Amino acid sequence: MYKMEIPENLIDSLKRIKKYEPIEESLLIRQALQYGIKDIEKELAVKLFSEGKTTISESAEIAQLSVGEMMELLSGRGIKSKITLKDYEEGLPTAIEAL
Repeated sequence: MYKMEIPENLIDSLKRIKKYEPIEESLLIRQALQYGIKDIEKELAVKLFSEGKTTISESAEIAQLSVGEMMELLSGRGIKSKITLKDYEEGLPTAIEAL
């Protein structure tokens, strides 16, 4: 089991949320962690792709998104797609399966 201290500003945020959304504290903390980790995964995927360290499909896997969703995320951030033949080849089985 992990043991950690929660900074005071985060405790204040949790109290504000609980004021409007009566929810068990442990569930609220788990949800906050889940959403936070999801955001971290997306940010990492965007960073790695923009640095040329991953393909779109690899970044999508890191972010736990579909390739299309990853492309939308990148586009929304103003990052131009660098789709390679490898990307098309990796996505082809999924596209065929979807049909």
